[in-house]
Amino acid sequence: MKRARFGLILATLLFCGRAAAPGAENPMPAASDEEGFQSLFNGRDLEGWSGDRTIWSVQDGVITGQTTKAAPLKENSYLIWEGGQIADFELRLSYRLENGNSGIYCRAHRRAAGEKSADPVVAWQADIDDKHEWTGCIMEWTVRDRLADRGQVVNIDEKGKKKVTGATGDPAKLAQLVKTRDWNDYRILARGGHITLFINGARMCELQDDDPRRAVSGLLALQVHVGPPMKVQFKDIRLRKL
Repeated sequence: MKRARFGLILATLLFCGRAAAPGAENPMPAASDEEGFQSLFNGRDLEGWSGDRTIWSVQDGVITGQTTKAAPLKENSYLIWEGGQIADFELRLSYRLENGNSGIYCRAHRRAAGEKSADPVVAWQADIDDKHEWTGCIMEWTVRDRLADRGQVVNIDEKGKKKVTGATGDPAKLAQLVKTRDWNDYRILARGGHITLFINGARMCELQDDDPRRAVSGLLALQVHVGPPMKVQFKDIRLRKL
């Protein structure tokens, strides 16, 4: 009897150890923990945000960026949070996209006066697109391009050399967790050069960026991309500075 009871206890401990293993690789706070977060959107208007009001508005209580066939964009449009710069942070929001491409720009800076090759806002972004080619990737358009694709764990060393060092999962299977033209939860965690993206609770990619060119702080902005008519919406935007 004692031997049987010992075997049961040992089996239980082994099972619990296996169940905890994924968390050991990804020691992130629980998604339900909202302590210390600041709401960035009042649900009524764009108070506290700056951007082209012909593109950006509030519709049905959510931030909306929209373009039309009659008035196509000549360059990407941005809605910038005016609450100050962010450095180390956790950002949580929900988004919904119809057509086209969008992104959440972090540690951003505005384009320098007279600069023509860069976008109005320059930064690394948590990417989003309707076809899920870019969704869940870290991109730094006009600067260092693709930093980490969905499914990758990437290291960029002090010389700017990029190396894939692991995986967060199969890119196609991760894409299947993203709902098309429906609400998705995006979570961005950034501490120094360590950046992790989550969508609907799944870790999409992870980056350790030790390149001295990386921005350590900057603005937060939302993007509407040039191209076909599109509509992107954001809600429940919360920020916790770390």
